[in-house]
Amino acid sequence: MCVIWLGNLLGAIIMARIAGCTMQHDIFAARVNSLVKTTLPTSNVKTFFAAVMCGIFMYIAVESWKLSQKTAPGAIIVILCVMGFILTGSLHSIAWMGYIELSDTTRFFSSPFSGRPLGFILLVTFGNAFGSQLASFLELAFP
Repeated sequence: MCVIWLGNLLGAIIMARIAGCTMQHDIFAARVNSLVKTTLPTSNVKTFFAAVMCGIFMYIAVESWKLSQKTAPGAIIVILCVMGFILTGSLHSIAWMGYIELSDTTRFFSSPFSGRPLGFILLVTFGNAFGSQLASFLELAFP
């Protein structure tokens, strides 16, 4: 899992750096910068629970898709989970790796180095994992 996580981090950094070199960067730069500047300082408790919600939504989406044999009801549940994920402001660790690196204000390995982006991503990763495990436990406890 650690190797996969590091691969996702490296991939997000590379893709964000590539996206930063495109003409489209100017279009979304202000929005990404604003998003990162307002979300990174959020309290650890709010960050954790937003990440837990993401883990729950993603677990439900993946399990529903697998159980439905990729039929229309499974696709509808996936869409509803993604909508819920977006509307509740849930935090996804892999997406946020890209946002942080794409931001002009904060990067993972910038000078001077600040540990906040990395700490934020680790907290979100832990929250995502906890949320998916919680959903799994609840599914087993209340079939």
